[in-house]
Amino acid sequence: MIRAAGGVVERDGCILVVHRARYDDWSLPKGKLEPGESWEQAALREVREETGLVCSLGAP
Repeated sequence: MIRAAGGVVERDGCILVVHRARYDDWSLPKGKLEPGESWEQAALREVREETGLVCSLGAP
């Protein structure tokens, strides 16, 4: 089983998506968990790596 996590980044009613040039499509920031990483840590790391944004978890 592949373990992956990501996040929905919402601000002012807009949802952030990232362009994946390799597939020429758009996606939510996401990726595979690293060993020993929690779902929450992976989601925050993937958003940061793919967008440069430092976010926190929570409801909009």
